[in-house]
Amino acid sequence: MFENMTNEGHEKTEDRLGGFSRMETDIYLGTVKVAYGSKAASGAMAVNLILDINGQEHRETVYVSNKKGETYFLNKDDNTKKVSLPGFTLINDLCLVAAGVTLASVTTEDKIINIYDFEQKKEMPKSVPVITDLLGKKAFFAITKQIVNVNEKKGDEYVATAKTREENVIDKVFEEHSRMTVSEAVAANESGKAGEAKFFDAWKERNEGKTRDKRSIKDGSAGAASGPPKSGSTTATRPSLFGNR
Repeated sequence: MFENMTNEGHEKTEDRLGGFSRMETDIYLGTVKVAYGSKAASGAMAVNLILDINGQEHRETVYVSNKKGETYFLNKDDNTKKVSLPGFTLINDLCLVAAGVTLASVTTEDKIINIYDFEQKKEMPKSVPVITDLLGKKAFFAITKQIVNVNEKKGDEYVATAKTREENVIDKVFEEHSRMTVSEAVAANESGKAGEAKFFDAWKERNEGKTRDKRSIKDGSAGAASGPPKSGSTTATRPSLFGNR
């Protein structure tokens, strides 16, 4: 039955531990393989990242606007103040630390890449606007491992269920060489003094190795609908802080 099943002519096999494991919460040096824009059915805009971190691929969709195309929400205590959406801040900071330009100033080019198609249930080639300024650029990424509820679609919205899963998400980015955040670089520029990277070590000390519990359902109670940002014209672009690369 098995007499023809030899390994003659095959590539040499190696001992490997199978399976995929989430990264532990820590700060990792990563390379941007691809960063491309997309728009949800609601109108919310996102930047989709594919990173290479120590040979492991990390993919994440980060929403940079709400369904109105706004990159901010209004302060609940003072609705005259605009607060940047966390996703917008993250991607804008990445553009600054890795490429020296703001998100509003990046160059995009339509390229064909393989993207997962939910109808076909597999990756399919698709033309998308790729942020060419970020291709191959490096930065330090503070990545957390967290446990969340699995969402299921009910009608037009996704609702949290009691099922859980682990995921990795980017919490903060740091410039590769200085290890400074954008806020630290801004403060240094305003003071005219050399900047100091303090937040890098502070974040690592507080978060390294810890898994965050982000579940909204822990006892079987009903979940709230989730999706792209829904709250609240584009914030002013910031000047280049780390120089063009």
